[in-house]
Amino acid sequence: MEQLPPERSNRILGHATNEKPYAKPYPQPTGQQWETFFNNHNIPLLLQNATEEQMKKIKEIRWYISCGDDDFLYEGNSLLHIHFHKNEIRHEYRVKDGGHTWTYWHMELPIVLEHVSKTFMQH
Repeated sequence: MEQLPPERSNRILGHATNEKPYAKPYPQPTGQQWETFFNNHNIPLLLQNATEEQMKKIKEIRWYISCGDDDFLYEGNSLLHIHFHKNEIRHEYRVKDGGHTWTYWHMELPIVLEHVSKTFMQH
């Protein structure tokens, strides 16, 4: 493999750290775009408007929800659990100490992978 001259290898290291020479600024969504996005991904609305066939497919999924009690997504995940429960959608729901951090997922990832593995073995 060809070695890079020092001036190029330093630039590559720079790209891997803080520099983003090729990053393009993304346009900010408009209020209407945000509203459309959230309406298209709103679990209560999706469940309320689901056809019988769509609800059957939703219920076939092996859902696993895990969230730290200090996670900024805690409330939304709790509401998702409630809606799944009310609609008799099987799911695993776990709340543990922690936030939306790598430390939390480092602890949780083996459990999630075990859930996924068992799911694949059953089907």
